[in-house]
Amino acid sequence: MRLTSIMAGAIAIAGHSALAQEAPIKSSTPSGLFGFMDDSTVIGQGVFNPQYSFTPSWSAGSETLSQKVTLNYGVTERFEAGLAVSYAPTLNAGNAGNSHAWNVSLPLQYVFVQRMQNGTGFALVSTPALGWQDFNNQSSNRQWSFDNHLVIDHDFDGRFFAGINIGYTASNTYARSGRTPGGTLYLQGGGTVKITPHFYWGIQAQISQQLNDFVSDPSGWAAFLGTSVSVPLTSTATLSAAYMRQLVGRENDTPSARLNTQSFSQNMAKAMLSLYF
Repeated sequence: MRLTSIMAGAIAIAGHSALAQEAPIKSSTPSGLFGFMDDSTVIGQGVFNPQYSFTPSWSAGSETLSQKVTLNYGVTERFEAGLAVSYAPTLNAGNAGNSHAWNVSLPLQYVFVQRMQNGTGFALVSTPALGWQDFNNQSSNRQWSFDNHLVIDHDFDGRFFAGINIGYTASNTYARSGRTPGGTLYLQGGGTVKITPHFYWGIQAQISQQLNDFVSDPSGWAAFLGTSVSVPLTSTATLSAAYMRQLVGRENDTPSARLNTQSFSQNMAKAMLSLYF
């Protein structure tokens, strides 16, 4: 009887150990792993994630310097909600038509499939936003936008990460001259490799199609290529940066143009500090 009890206990311990070894490991990656792209991980339930990001973008003759403060909160293990406020002054050559824009947005993310180590993740990110833009020499504009994109990414044993974002942004601008609807379709893809536990490096590509209304009337497209780095400073702080350059583009109004600087920036950079508590 005693031998039977000992054997039963040994079998139970062995089975528990086997299950523990086979249990999937949650993918743990720092914030900003894909540069300008989102990934399918969310912060833990009840966790706050304040972020500060600085994003300059520039083309010939103009420069926009966007600053954004975001506070994300883990509502559940799969749902993350946030509030973001951004300020973006635009400086033009000769100070003609300088402007500054404010924007308030509500980033929301729901993870359908949690990415595990050696596993694929799947999420939806939706961001409604309201904003207004003041100009030096004309009346202010008001604008709303609504961005939605699907996130699919994969963790290759915690050493290499690949992902894509497929998205669409609808916008509507209200000015004294009338209402201007618009839309942008975009596809982003990239990969990141873990160089050391405190340094991740990656590359990213993007192609975007600008629309003169919500769903049709394309006005031009552009393709970008860039790189990103992510540096986990501590267990509660991460610094990340990214750069992207427009390689080719086309404007419908100027078919011979090599780049599309009418609808898109020629160069974009981003730096972000992310904290967790």
